[in-house]
Amino acid sequence: MRNFAIIAHIDHGKSTLADQLMEKTGLLPHLLGGGHGTPRIDSMELETERGVTIKLKAVRLPVQNFILNMIDTPGHADFSYEVSRSLAACEGALLLVDATQGVQAQTLSHLENARELGLTVIGAINKVDSPLARTAETEEELRALGIKGEILRISALKGEGIEEVLEAIIKRVPAPQGNPAEPFRALVFDSTFDPHLGTIVYVRVVDGEIKFANRPTAKFLGTKASAQVKELGYFSPDRKPTSALRTGEIGSIATGIRDPREVRVGDTISLVTQSPSHPATPLPGYQPPQSYVFASFFAKNSDFAEFRKALQTLRLEEPAIAAEEISSIAFGRGFRIGFLGTFHLEIVKERLMREFGLELVVTKPTVSFHGLEEEPWILLTILAPSEYLAGVARLVAERRGKLGNTETLGNRLKVSAELPLLEFVRGFYDALKSNSRGYASLSWEFLDYRPAHLTELEILVHDAPIEGLAEIMLREEAERIGREKLKKLKEILPRQQFAYSIQARASGKILAREDVPAVRKDVLAKLSGGHVERKMKKLQEQKKGKAKLAKFGKVEMPPEAFLV
Repeated sequence: MRNFAIIAHIDHGKSTLADQLMEKTGLLPHLLGGGHGTPRIDSMELETERGVTIKLKAVRLPVQNFILNMIDTPGHADFSYEVSRSLAACEGALLLVDATQGVQAQTLSHLENARELGLTVIGAINKVDSPLARTAETEEELRALGIKGEILRISALKGEGIEEVLEAIIKRVPAPQGNPAEPFRALVFDSTFDPHLGTIVYVRVVDGEIKFANRPTAKFLGTKASAQVKELGYFSPDRKPTSALRTGEIGSIATGIRDPREVRVGDTISLVTQSPSHPATPLPGYQPPQSYVFASFFAKNSDFAEFRKALQTLRLEEPAIAAEEISSIAFGRGFRIGFLGTFHLEIVKERLMREFGLELVVTKPTVSFHGLEEEPWILLTILAPSEYLAGVARLVAERRGKLGNTETLGNRLKVSAELPLLEFVRGFYDALKSNSRGYASLSWEFLDYRPAHLTELEILVHDAPIEGLAEIMLREEAERIGREKLKKLKEILPRQQFAYSIQARASGKILAREDVPAVRKDVLAKLSGGHVERKMKKLQEQKKGKAKLAKFGKVEMPPEAFLV
């Protein structure tokens, strides 16, 4: 038996390779149509549309007398937590690099994670058949990173070099360790939800075994939750029932649990029936996910209970999101949800809308501050051609960052930089791509909190503060950003029967103001030349009506206003 993960930067061909491995081992029929087609392992609609892996996939591959448990991992920086969970369940990693792009920032991040866990890393270069391939140069880059042994050369799209990949995994990845005689223990590295079977956890069995015939009751050592096992299974590639899971195997356990608080990815699962004198102990090294980007979510035309149920269900498949209930005068009850990054936010929003039919109002993303005294900082690793170093340095400086060490990697530079997370959320990645003509890539990790002169900018519409429009920022930016927001809001907010103002306020001081004029209604149109006194009376009535509306009227906030 061998357990391995495929790790790579986004769009380097992981899922296409996974499909070819499944085809070569007989799990799937010939599926790429002579070198063309959409990867089958990425089964989620969003994955197919965006061409990116969002959820890790585990598959059991039968090869000769071996069982290879493969995990296909996401490549985007926001999903590095999913990658680390996958690696914790494996002894080896296949590091895939696109020959046309070479080593990228996320390649370095995944490699570092694999090494920290002591995994055997096999290097592989994909797309070697492309006329744009820089195969020899890419191999030099991998050697410079300390990759040992033969570096495989493959074309996942054409199915070339697939047998060599399977042979390398069998020969070079160590067999899983564990003690079959010890009490059953398994690492929970992912979860999903089934309407009939409840929460299904993906596990790597570390010690012992679990047999379905014994009608076992599973126990989570972290959350203390317990439940009778509904089904044991493995992935081939769809989930298939099995009678037992043994030491070293990767599979699934259906628990019937429907409360997301009772299931935690990274927890250790054992059995209630095991001897009290020889209890299972939690597996070490679990790191809970940290939310770095936050936004408020409100359901427009849905019942709040329906929204809450949808979010709870999704949290069983998205363990990295955190949510707390909030209340808004404008939108009622909703949730403040924490994410791993802005791309993660987009994916969760899309899934809630598509899979659960919700219409959502989502506020502009922000970060978590320590009061108005400290803000979060991150460590960036940027890979870019040397000719773009000046542009990268200028961008980092403009965003209040600090440039660190610079190393040479082939014909490119590896640049370290420290940056406020707030600046990163405000479009740093897009600006970096623009400054480098798309050639730069990056990965990031949280550093710490540092002192900052912060204030809360409030937006008042018709003298009422709008919760979803308030945001924390640097004091010196408040007036400029306030004026910019008001100009945009004036274009978006609907005109009413009465005139009203929109204002920006910070530290109790009004920094900027814009006025939205009233909609003019011609009340004299139907009088057709009536007496002047009658006309004046109509105008006075209109004036009084508008004054009353101005006093008691409310301004409806369109959803797009919260993205300003």
